Amino acid sequence: MGKNPVEIRLERLRQQWLQLCEEPSWRLLVWRLPASGARLLAAFFEMQKQPGDWQLPDYFLRLDCAFETGFGYSRELKHALSSSYLGSQQELRQQGVALGWRGALPEHPDSATGAVEVFESFAAHHREHFRNLAVVLEPDRVVADEAFMRWVGAALAALRSGQVRLVLVDSHEDPRWQPLLDRHDRLALRLDAPLDMFEVARETAAQSGGGGPGVVYRQLLADLMTLLERGSPAQVAQRAERALAVAQRHGWQDQQAAVHMMVAGGWLKGQDHARAIGAYRQARECALQAAGAGNPAGSSLAMQSWFGEAGAWLAA
Repeated sequence: MGKNPVEIRLERLRQQWLQLCEEPSWRLLVWRLPASGARLLAAFFEMQKQPGDWQLPDYFLRLDCAFETGFGYSRELKHALSSSYLGSQQELRQQGVALGWRGALPEHPDSATGAVEVFESFAAHHREHFRNLAVVLEPDRVVADEAFMRWVGAALAALRSGQVRLVLVDSHEDPRWQPLLDRHDRLALRLDAPLDMFEVARETAAQSGGGGPGVVYRQLLADLMTLLERGSPAQVAQRAERALAVAQRHGWQDQQAAVHMMVAGGWLKGQDHARAIGAYRQARECALQAAGAGNPAGSSLAMQSWFGEAGAWLAA
């Protein structure tokens, strides 16, 4: 059986990493992707924890500590790695991994250098089990981008082992870490991740097989998702007419409600609050019809339309 669109993209990520990481001089890798692909990249990282053909020879350490100050961030990174290691010892024993790593020590200062020394110590202790340690820095909050980038610069300067790589993630819509790529062009590399989820949705619909109304409708929904992200409100409304025609022809009131709410989202994006409110009301009418016909999704869709309309009024 052939791979589905999601599996194909995960394999592309795997091959991309293998090809571009053969060069040891790259110490900072910035993975840039469409904003819609963030969840798929997260799934890729999670898959690396499971044995299988998709597994890479590198270990991905994801750290989401908030960045407020360089001092505090360094301390939190060291603590996060040590805590994760201590909490995973039973699992590591079952996998035959030799324990005994000492963790962060008092001589490791609360600085970028100290954090890097801890990463390198961890990588050296486990060198029999993975090729490189990829430290994925995903701070859930950054008080000041410039201060964070200075911290990353200091970490790059402190790296001594070619076994440790730093990884950041940004998007085409918000290339947040481009200044780091510009400043450290001899050490930093951008990886463009092929993770457009709207293309995935469209290809998945196309692979569903057959040529019935369900397949046509799913393809139209995939188009709507793409237009919501990239198109104009008018384009969304125009394409929605085709999806609504299919749903109306087959009596799918719940799907009509869903399409009307997508149209409302398009109008909201374009700041046309009056049309958004009208679309939410049309969605509610269809949702109530679905509920009246015994469709369990109808009541939930009606409630969503009320919340959506309330949000549109607040934004107006």
